[in-house]
This record gives sequence, C-alpha cells and structure tokens, in this order.
Amino acid sequence: MATAFALHSSVCVKSKTSVNRPNNCITSRLNTPVRTVSLSAEFRLSSKKSCRANVFQVRASKSNKESEVAPEEEEEEEKEEKKVEDIEEVADPVELLPMGGGETGDVLEGLRNGFLSFRSKAEKKLPELIDQLKLTQEPKVMVIACADSRVSPTMLMQTKPGDIFVVRNVANLVPPYEKQGKFHGTSAALEFAVCHLKVEHIIIMGHSGCGGIKALMDESFEETLATNPIGMEFIPNWVSTGQPARERIRRTHPNATFEEQCRECEELSINASLSNLLTFPFLKEAISSRELHIHGAYYNLQELSLKTWSMDVKISKPTVV
Repeated sequence: MATAFALHSSVCVKSKTSVNRPNNCITSRLNTPVRTVSLSAEFRLSSKKSCRANVFQVRASKSNKESEVAPEEEEEEEKEEKKVEDIEEVADPVELLPMGGGETGDVLEGLRNGFLSFRSKAEKKLPELIDQLKLTQEPKVMVIACADSRVSPTMLMQTKPGDIFVVRNVANLVPPYEKQGKFHGTSAALEFAVCHLKVEHIIIMGHSGCGGIKALMDESFEETLATNPIGMEFIPNWVSTGQPARERIRRTHPNATFEEQCRECEELSINASLSNLLTFPFLKEAISSRELHIHGAYYNLQELSLKTWSMDVKISKPTVV
C-alpha cells in the first residue's frame, strides 16, 4: 500500500510577554500560515468525539460588546465556567508541588504536601470525576512528550485527570516498529492507547533546549554511539531514532551554528517520529480509517509559545499493471 502524507498549517499560541519579540515561532520550513493568540485565552484539549480537524480549541475571552444571551443560557455558562475554575484550582501546579516546602524545607516533604493539597481539593471540588476515574479511564488524546522537567503536558495544556494519556521519554521520540527486542516502553504505550483505550488523537510534543537533541546533533555522536562510554551507554542508542533528522539538518544547514542546527532538529525530529507511527500496522490501520489523527507540537520555552500542526495521511490501495 502506498502512503502519502501532508503537514497542515500550524497554530501558534504565544504569551503576552513575547508580543514585541521577533515572530520566530511562525517561521516554518513548510511556509504555512499560522495565527497567534494570547495565552490569556482559555486553552483546552477537546474531549469531544466530533473533534477532527484540529485537536486544540482556542477560545478567546468574551468582549463587553457581545450580544445578550438568554438567562438560562447564561446560567448554564456560569456553571460551566465554575467547573473550569474548580479544575484549574485542583490542577494548579505551583500550589500542588511546593518543592522544598514544609517545615523542614525537604523536597520529599514538599511533594507529600502537594499530594495532600491535591487530594483535599479533588475530593471537595471534583467528587464525581474522582469517582469515575476510580473505575476507568477514557482519554481521547495521547501525548508523547519529552522527559524534561520543564515540559509537563498536563500543566502546559491545563488538562484535568483522565483527559490525556501521557508517555514521556528522552527527546519525545517514537522508534520505528520492530519486534526483535523485549523492552519496548513507547511501543507498548502506543499499543495500549490505540488498541485498548481507543484514543482519537496522538500528539508528539517537542520543545526548545532539548538535551536529547543536543546529544544527537553533537559532533562526537557517531563515536559515542560506537563506543558507548560510561554515562553514555543508553542515550546515544535511543536518540539514534532521530538520525534521519540529524542527517538532513547537517546536509541542508552545514554552515548553521550548533544551536541553530539543534533548533531545526528539535522540530524536524517530531516529523520523523510522526512518520515512524506509520510503521506500526495497528496505527496505520487506525489512521487510514480516520479513527486516529496524528499531530505535532513544539513548545518554545524562551517565548512561552506553542506551535501545532497535523499530518494528513492518505493510504492508497496497490495497483497491478
């Protein structure tokens, strides 16, 4: 079966603090238009089954000039907004994880206090959701993100428990399908998410300043991969998944600085991993039947911006001549 895919235009969400900076986040090798909105707008993952074209919903704040609504509609909206406020209060990462908090300033005590705070708020604000999650999970979205401590998908996208199925690894990579080894963490998670949880969207989310990509782009990468010295026994083998992106960047950007090459590779490696998803038979089948949609996302820590795009895959039947 022949496979063709196209990358759709991206959406970039920027913070107010970066309004006056160069609009780097909308520069794309794909030359596709993007639109920017303030992060003061509500940013939610859609949990509706009807969501197809874009997994992200960006809903701007209401203006004062907005037309009047019926009292019952207004009451329903207020209830919905109250639910959102409750979720945000429960999911507040700053208050939930007071690292080094507590009387002794101990890090582990801070984590324990964070959990106690979460439990208290969850039982008070979201009892129905907590009871539901005791029995099952029904996420519509799987996110494959980097293990970097600065890049938490649940925090960045302000989701509530049960919304997204998250897998994190070094450099947010997806290896190609293969059954030779016995330990396939990311592959097992993909299988569970698609075949059992029946997620409708997979998002591969990269970020700026990725240490795994720096290891991949380093001049000594090939030597390190061959020798596997202590301290680099596992990292080179794992990030070699992104070698196609590395080779392309070194070929197309030979005169770029190391930092520039890393920046390009951080994004290109996401597309390489999106392509690797198609090597899994069960993923390819779900994508071709439009039961599953795949997306890329890039979080720029310096600009507090998030760029997203989708990959449209068309799989044609083989022809005999």
